[in-house]
Amino acid sequence: MAKVAVSINGRVFDLACDHGQEAQLRELARYFDRHVQDLHRKFGNIGEARLFIMAGLMIADQLSESLAEMEGIKNEVQALRQAGHDMRGDAVRIEESAIRDIEGLADRIEGLTRSLQS
Repeated sequence: MAKVAVSINGRVFDLACDHGQEAQLRELARYFDRHVQDLHRKFGNIGEARLFIMAGLMIADQLSESLAEMEGIKNEVQALRQAGHDMRGDAVRIEESAIRDIEGLADRIEGLTRSLQS
């Protein structure tokens, strides 16, 4: 495990993370601290625990909205794929119908050719 010191609300916290994840943890801490600082500017000294809880809830709300948006996009992609699949099926049916029509015309032309040759 790696150790990382991060600053949130002016206090340093020593945290542990997997090796190679240090930069990500620092970035997440900066992101969280920005939310804490924004809340501190809006509400003043309401206590660190409340600031942290409110910031955590704001981030959770953003995550929830992002997940819902991603689910909507996923559903749209699935619908488009299904529509594409349905269109391919329609194209195959049209092609098969055209082949039958062409074969029918070829049979008629051969029949006419035979009758003209006799």
